[in-house]
Amino acid sequence: MEELFRELYRPVLGFFAQRGCSQEECKDLAQETFLRAHRAFDTFRGEAKRSTWLFTIAGNVWLNRLRSTETAKRTGDEVPLPEGNLAPPDPEARPLDHAIHGEELQLLQSAIADLPPKMQRCVQLRVYQDMKYREIAAILGITVETAKSQLSLARPRLRAKLAEHYPDLDADLNRLGG
Repeated sequence: MEELFRELYRPVLGFFAQRGCSQEECKDLAQETFLRAHRAFDTFRGEAKRSTWLFTIAGNVWLNRLRSTETAKRTGDEVPLPEGNLAPPDPEARPLDHAIHGEELQLLQSAIADLPPKMQRCVQLRVYQDMKYREIAAILGITVETAKSQLSLARPRLRAKLAEHYPDLDADLNRLGG
């Protein structure tokens, strides 16, 4: 187990960092991953590479984090918006630009929140975390085809909700594609 830790600690940190976690959160999630691996080490049968086994555990830890975030949203707890490509305007921008950006972000969050749960999670991972279909599928435990389908079905729903408010809608919705 010690050898596994030395070999894969940094890659596990990177796994969580690629998903938009802060440095502190990466350390917490990596610690949880290795704790679970330690508890289950006696059950490891060696049918897969140790790194594959460990990253499967890391994927489950990540999925549990997403689920707890979703639960916190449903219970009304304040949950920060995941970091991603929805950065605010330049700090030198006019106050009006900041207000418009905040309004657009609220509209987008509201539209995504109205999607069915699986579709919502696919869109969040694609938009906020800029993940590829394969990554979305692995995290959610679905097929790549299901991830593609969910994102494809989300596009017209989001378009219907946002078209009148969001001038660059078609360009941004194209990000949900391949």
